[in-house]
Amino acid sequence: MTSTLETGRSTLTRDERTKLRMVAARRRRRNGWIACLLVLLIGAGGAYVLWGTPVLGVKTVSVTSASGQELPPELVAQVESVAAISVGAPLISLDIAKVREAVLTVGSVAAVQVSRRWPSSVIITVTPRVPVAVVAANSALFLMDDSGFPYLETPSVPAGLVTLRLATPGPEDAATRAGLTVISALPAEISARLTSVSARSVYDISLDLADGREVKWGSADNSARKAAVLPAVLAQPGTKFDLSDPAMVTVR
Repeated sequence: MTSTLETGRSTLTRDERTKLRMVAARRRRRNGWIACLLVLLIGAGGAYVLWGTPVLGVKTVSVTSASGQELPPELVAQVESVAAISVGAPLISLDIAKVREAVLTVGSVAAVQVSRRWPSSVIITVTPRVPVAVVAANSALFLMDDSGFPYLETPSVPAGLVTLRLATPGPEDAATRAGLTVISALPAEISARLTSVSARSVYDISLDLADGREVKWGSADNSARKAAVLPAVLAQPGTKFDLSDPAMVTVR
């Protein structure tokens, strides 16, 4: 016997109620599949836009300085060349680490950051090396930064820089670090009068002046004190000055 349910104006049998529930369940499943399909289509379309079209491709590559100062045009050109970022390439697939490694092969670059700027730009921010001395190596002259790294060949000694004479120049060389410590302590007016600083060892550093006089500096210890008394010492007659002990200067 089939029971009935009164629903306002009409009554439904149990079989009819079951059939309605089944229809509603099928409708919900169908709507769920449609929603999933729409999500997949939207996702596929978005992926195609990101990876398969130039809509979000690279349009500009900017090379800037971390300090905000203008970079030399030749350095910008070098960075752009080694970065090798193709205009139109999908921005999302850009290998940031690979670009960074490539830019670090440029000798004049000390550090670099690479970032995407949506929708279509790549920003390469470099920290250029700053020369503090010139060193001779392999029958050539190289600019050296404050880390002791000889990074760029130069045809001559640029104005304002001192030649640092070393046996084995490099960041790990103790004599290199000692020589740079001395150079950084010298006042500009003294540096301008030098032809070179020789660091034969960490304990045997000397200054050679353009007028032929020589200053025995000793080690890099007390370099600030030695630099402070040096102008008065050089005002005395003589050709050789021993500043190894700034409290007991000898002149010959």
